[in-house]
Amino acid sequence: MKINIRQIFYAEEQRPLLSRAFQPYDNSTFPDNTTWFEYGVIRRSFQEKWHKKAKYSGIVSWRFEEKTSISGNAFLSFIRNNPGYDVYFVNPFPSEEMICPNVWVQGEIAHPGMIKTVNTIFNKLNRKINVENIQMSPGQIAYSNYWVGNEKFWKKYMDFTSPVANLIANDPEIKSLAFRDASYRYNAPMIPFLMERLFSTLLCLDKNITAKKFEYPPRLLNKKYAETITLLCRRLEEQEMQYKQSGSYQLGYNLRHHPLRVIPLLIGYLLNSRTRVAEQKKQS
Repeated sequence: MKINIRQIFYAEEQRPLLSRAFQPYDNSTFPDNTTWFEYGVIRRSFQEKWHKKAKYSGIVSWRFEEKTSISGNAFLSFIRNNPGYDVYFVNPFPSEEMICPNVWVQGEIAHPGMIKTVNTIFNKLNRKINVENIQMSPGQIAYSNYWVGNEKFWKKYMDFTSPVANLIANDPEIKSLAFRDASYRYNAPMIPFLMERLFSTLLCLDKNITAKKFEYPPRLLNKKYAETITLLCRRLEEQEMQYKQSGSYQLGYNLRHHPLRVIPLLIGYLLNSRTRVAEQKKQS
């Protein structure tokens, strides 16, 4: 089974971090590299009919192994050991699956204004979709473009995403929304974070796509999240004594005694925190 995976880099210092199992792809010379990020390479590859040169093809970032904690060869083995699907993917942030019901709710927390932007896009495209109401299972959630698909999937994916990209590029209202700062750790517009969430949305809407998700073994989950979970519990214990009547107290209590109840509380707590921050900025 032939599998082609392009791995994007845009600086020489990133070369040593690339996987030998993938094909290096220098994105530094393309003028859209800081606007469309991975989606620019995905679109360019489709136009080149690169996806027709192998049974499965995909585009990943230079941080694939760092983010996923698995090697390129391990990802290829996962695909080959599970034949017969249209697309294979890995979600490098499985903790988010336990917190948010879908990728758009999480996106609104991380990048305020995302839900308004994508719903406006879908409304203009006459797609009857309110993204905040989409129910996604863990087997449909991905927060990076770490997928490898066959020709059938590539066509469905591009048919679904190209109208969105075209609207962003040509509609003044959508352009103003999508080019807003994404509140990320480096300067980036909303565009790449919006486009990457269309993958999970397509999996939910098109039941004819068969998808196989990489499942992290407990050993890797512990390695990725044990320290974070321990730190969170410690902070919640400290806050309980100080905020017994607050959302922090409820959050800490339910996390230890009723884990499932913590999900809506955590979403509400994060959204309220962002509202308070926004109000403080207006007053200052």
